[in-house]
Formats: sequence, structure tokens, C-alpha cells
Amino acid sequence: MLCIARALVLGVAPLAVLARRNAEVSVHNAVAELESEGPFEGEAATALSAALEVVGKSDSEELRRVVASFEPQYMLAGGTSQAKDSLMMMLMGLPFAFQAGGIGTRIPCLYRLFKGEPGSELTTVMRYTDGLTPDGPVSPESVVTKIEQHMGKYASPSRFGEKPIEILVTGPDLNGAVYKNMMGRVVGRASDPESMKNSKDIDDIYDYHVADDNVILMAVEKAQTNPQNSMIAPFASKIDPTGKRTLWVKTWADFGISEQGADSGRACADVQDHFRQMDFVKPPGSPETFWIATVEAEAYLQDQSLTLQQRMDKLEEAIAKKEAKMQKFIDGWKEQGCFFDFEKNIKVTKLRKYLSDLHSRQVTERLPQLVAALERARGGMRLDVKGLEEKLAMLPKGDSPSAELREFTGMYKLIFDEQFIGERNPPALGLSTDEIKEIQDREFKMTAKEMASALLQDWKNLQHESYDEAFGRKLEESANMLLYPSALEQLSTTGHFWSHLTNIYMLVV
Repeated sequence: MLCIARALVLGVAPLAVLARRNAEVSVHNAVAELESEGPFEGEAATALSAALEVVGKSDSEELRRVVASFEPQYMLAGGTSQAKDSLMMMLMGLPFAFQAGGIGTRIPCLYRLFKGEPGSELTTVMRYTDGLTPDGPVSPESVVTKIEQHMGKYASPSRFGEKPIEILVTGPDLNGAVYKNMMGRVVGRASDPESMKNSKDIDDIYDYHVADDNVILMAVEKAQTNPQNSMIAPFASKIDPTGKRTLWVKTWADFGISEQGADSGRACADVQDHFRQMDFVKPPGSPETFWIATVEAEAYLQDQSLTLQQRMDKLEEAIAKKEAKMQKFIDGWKEQGCFFDFEKNIKVTKLRKYLSDLHSRQVTERLPQLVAALERARGGMRLDVKGLEEKLAMLPKGDSPSAELREFTGMYKLIFDEQFIGERNPPALGLSTDEIKEIQDREFKMTAKEMASALLQDWKNLQHESYDEAFGRKLEESANMLLYPSALEQLSTTGHFWSHLTNIYMLVV
């Protein structure tokens, strides 16, 4: 921790040159600055990203609270099925945003991106702030599955929560930023009490997450949505009536765009008017809307035969094709002397870079406060260590052999019982869920029928005097009759040993 503090102190001088904005987060002039703003890069940016990564992965609530109080958070908000997940992937450059469709996102997903050292591997750590799932590092390939599993805990009974899943991602090709993907807003129906409750709960969660001044709202909606039916514009205008901290994004901008193209036979004024009519109804002085051609949910995003880097490359290729399609539309009309106000706002790669630079600059301005928090946290950790040492000194010097044996047999019984009951993964202390699953797959990769065959074979190999070949055949025939779902799945996934054995016995009887 002390090394981090010193590194930050040494980094303040070069970083301060780049810290030239007021601390209040604002996007009022952000779009106009996309072309003029210089990049935030070099040793200062690398040092800052490394420091933020350590803070993000720290167990110090104070450190994380200090950083969260001033670093910009880009909150993607809108109705259901508005391509927020696709936009999130494009902004991050990562092919693992949770794509549920409809009401699938039940708690926010907060992605913290850190730029790693050149040549380093991409790593991910997940925090579950609701405490329903253990925190820890996970493989990048399993992030979507982990999110989906956690969302399932809110599906029955159906509910929504405000405490987010935090996904910390470090990689050499990432741009540092914080993105928060929200569940879709819904309209409650008076005839449906549950829909009314869902609508209120989601609105309350939105209000909670947008309350801080450092949150930049990204209002997201499909280009084909009539502004009068917008699910997000009224909310955005209510919480940000000056448009000072809202970015407006229309997704699916390329859908049907050939009908508006320069060779479509339509007049320039008609096409310009079409985009004006389909734009958001925004507060006066708001920035120009971004019209982004979002990528589709194609097979490569979850193709396990491809490496993560290959999927990232394919995502960037898909983004490049989408941006080229929009640029072709702009260039076609430009040749005819027809121009569009949003010409500079069609490339998500440019928006991605700007948001990352804005994030770095805002954090840089508050580095002294971060360093002070690091020092306070270091002092607190000293006191914690001293207290733990005192408690340790009061404990018995060691367990007796009989106590250790009792603890061992107790754990063995827990594992055995859980394996046979099959309600959850065996509680093996010191092993992660992935490690437990690996052992399960190695030792119990068989169906109920295959388990019965293995038992019979072992019984036969024992050459026990009670072995009866005719009864063995009857047992195997009974096992073949187990056709319910969990019997057809691998035991490494379902457990249920005792249930299968009982069913075989009942069929034999």
C-alpha cells in the first residue's frame, strides 16, 4: 500500500500538467471537443491506471469510496431491448457484456476497465456487492456465465436490486473507464400490479444510481423509436434539465439507412428532416446525438472454439464495418452538397477514446485526495493487523490430533452428504467453484445409467459370493428406465446420487 501511495505522489507532477478541467463532471462541451482534445497517454496514464487497478481490487472500502466519489461513471440507461448491451460491448471493446433481451438484467453491471502493461494477459475480478455470491478472480471467458447465474438469484421470486455486480477488467488494449449498464425501464400497467411494482422499483434504482454528480447519463434508444414514445428522454430531462451531464445515443442507426441514402431518390431536406424528427426531445443546449450502428449478437461473441483475443478482434472488425457503413452514408450525401449535424458523432471508437480520456483527467485532478486516502487506509491496516495479532496470541497454540481428525471427518461427511443430495456444490474449503467443478467432472462424469453400470462392474470385480448375474441384468434394465431430466445429465453437474439409487431400487422392487 505504501508503495502505491509513493507511486501516486511521484505521479502527481507529470499528471498535473494534464489536469486542466474543473472537478465537476460535465459533457456540455464534450462533443465539440472530440476533435480538438489531445490524448491522455504515456507513463502518467499507465501509472494512474495501475494505481486505480490496485484501489479497485483493494479490500479497503474507504479507498473505493474515495475513487467512486469523483471518477466519472457512464451510466447506460433506456428501455428494454434498446441495444444497451451491444453498445456497452462496443464502448469497452470486450465481447462479454451480458445480453439478456427483455427483462433479464435485474441488477446493474458496473465494468471498471484498467489499461494493463504491454504484453500482459487480460484478467477479470468480480465483486458481488449484495453478498449473494463470493467475490474473486474469474476467467474472462466465464464472465457472462457468472453474471447470468447471479441474475438468476433475482428471478425467483422476481425482483430487482440496486447493488451492482462489479467486473474489474485489466488488459493491455483497454481504455480506462467505468461503465454502468442498467436494467431496462418499463411502463407499468394499471391492470397488472406486478408490472406497476417493477416499474416503480426500477425507477427508484435509476434515481439511486444517477444521484451522484459524477455520473454521466448515456440515454440509449433505437433510432427507429418515435421520440414521443421514448422511455428514457423524460427521465433524462427530469434529472438533468440543463443537459449538462447527459450523452444521447441512438442505436441501430444503420437499420434501413439505405432507404435514406443519397441514391434513394429522396431529397436532401427530407432526409435531414427525418433524422431531426427521430432525434430525442432534449433540454435546450444539449449536445448533438450520437447515431451509432450497433453490432448484432452474432455467434462469435460466445464461440468457445475461439480465444478471447480472437473474439475481441472479430468485435473490432464488426465495429469497423458498421462505422464504414455510416461513413458511406455521410460521404454519399456530402458529394451532393448535403450535410448532417451529427457527422462527427457516428463512430463509437472515437466516443470510447474520449470517454476514457475524460475519465483519466477527472481522476487526475483528485490525486492528492486519493493519496491521502491511501495513507489513511495504510494506518487503518496497521491497527487491524495489530488487533489480529493480539487475538491470535490468545488462541490455543494448536489443535490436538483428535480435534483435527474430527474436523477432517466432519468436512468429509459434509462433502459426501452434499454429493448424494445434490442441492449445491460440495463445500470444499480452500477450493474455488471452478476447482470443485473440475474435480466433479474428473471423478463423476457419468449419467445415472452409467453410474449403475459402474456399480455393477465394481460389484462383479469384487467376486462377492452374493453377486447374482440375473439380478445384475435386472438392475441394469431398471437403470435404463431412468429418463427424467437430471438422470440424463452428468452427475458432475446435478449430484442427486441418492435420488438415482432410490429410483433404481424402487423400479427393481
